[in-house]
Amino acid sequence: MKDAIRPSGKVEVQVIKKDGTVINHSGHNTIHAELKTEMAQSMFSAQGNFGIANTLFDDDTFTTTIPDNESGIIIKDTGGEQYQMATTLTATAAKSFTVRGEVRNDSSASITIAEAYLGHDTASENFGVQYSTYDFDVDGSGDQAVADGDQLNITWQITIDDS
Repeated sequence: MKDAIRPSGKVEVQVIKKDGTVINHSGHNTIHAELKTEMAQSMFSAQGNFGIANTLFDDDTFTTTIPDNESGIIIKDTGGEQYQMATTLTATAAKSFTVRGEVRNDSSASITIAEAYLGHDTASENFGVQYSTYDFDVDGSGDQAVADGDQLNITWQITIDDS
């Protein structure tokens, strides 16, 4: 599923004629690129890189401890256990950002990943602001097994669509 942030609006017009007749018109308006840019720039500056770079996760060892007040990528296995990914902000622009997460399995057991979450401001192992989720089986390829010695990398790009 592809989502995009697209602002929209509706205009309602009312004309009251001198004889008391009321004429109403309404319809969707066109949002110009300048507003989209202002929205993106506001998110970028208010949260500093959209809030995603606020104390990024730094553990790449499949630890199940999700610290509070951090940001980045959390993955969840098929049993419901969550893990942080060491996350870096690899690119940022006025309307987009890209983060990369990595984790290595040194547990001598295979871990099967079902979902991934991107967000910031963790509390009680959940994001205060969750930007996006990914279901590993969304394309029909199934959940992703990460065997002992394997490394899982996720590159995640978020763009505020301007079209």
